[in-house]
Amino acid sequence: MNKEKKIQDTHHRMIRKLTGSLIQQMNMEVEFVQRIESHPDQTSLHMVTRIAFAAMFKITRHSNTIFRTN
Repeated sequence: MNKEKKIQDTHHRMIRKLTGSLIQQMNMEVEFVQRIESHPDQTSLHMVTRIAFAAMFKITRHSNTIFRTN
């Protein structure tokens, strides 16, 4: 019983950590979008595309890590 509780606590801790990372990443993306909207003439389409793909990759990687722990 004690071993099961430790495993459950570890899973909860990992999920909280990964959720925090996702929220932090999403906040960074929101900041970036706001910066683009306020200065559209200074932002290239190439840069926007690269950052969007990087964000999708990071979110996917975090999601895969969450599912691997179960």
